Amino acid sequence: MMMRVWFEKTGRLKYISHLDLNRTMLRAVSRSGLPLWYTQGFNRHPFITFALPLSLGVASRCEIMDVRLADEAVVAPKDAITALNKVLPPELQVFRAAEAVQKVGQIAFATYELDFIGQSETIERQFTDFWIRNQILVFKKTKSGGKEVDLKGIVEITKTTRLDDRFRVVTLLPAGSEESLNPTVLTAAFIEFANDDTIGVSITRTAVMNKDKQDFC
Repeated sequence: MMMRVWFEKTGRLKYISHLDLNRTMLRAVSRSGLPLWYTQGFNRHPFITFALPLSLGVASRCEIMDVRLADEAVVAPKDAITALNKVLPPELQVFRAAEAVQKVGQIAFATYELDFIGQSETIERQFTDFWIRNQILVFKKTKSGGKEVDLKGIVEITKTTRLDDRFRVVTLLPAGSEESLNPTVLTAAFIEFANDDTIGVSITRTAVMNKDKQDFC
């Protein structure tokens, strides 16, 4: 059985790398007492995989990890959640577990909260001027080098909110195997347009969706 685990990565733990996260979760599932399936060979270890690794410094309320359980093992989701949370820190907590049904390859979109920290009224005006343009060309790094893309063609702004100390932009970005965009590309393009390096940026992934924009979490 492949069990899918959904967890949050918040607070200080947004600054650990994906490699460190992998090591942390590998130790956690080993210590949890769950009936795990182990790889064969000299260095046996539990089989776990992650969907959509985050960039360093990005928090998330929707992380996905698949854990393979031992053959014939039967584990209630609530028991898996309890066992894992007992051995995980408060900023890395599991909120759901179930048998994996949808394939990770079906993921096509992700939503993010982009918080631009500073004078919210000024930032709101700057972002409006930034996004009202017909075309926003940026250079996107790829495995083959890079290419120029138009953000207006692949980014969907779903909501904006002016708060006391920040301007929040909620956006839907492609996150599939055919097309994907790191949210830092969008935030960097805006900061460059605003020409104001005093603006702080905080990014949180809030959801992962399939091609029909149905919630994967």
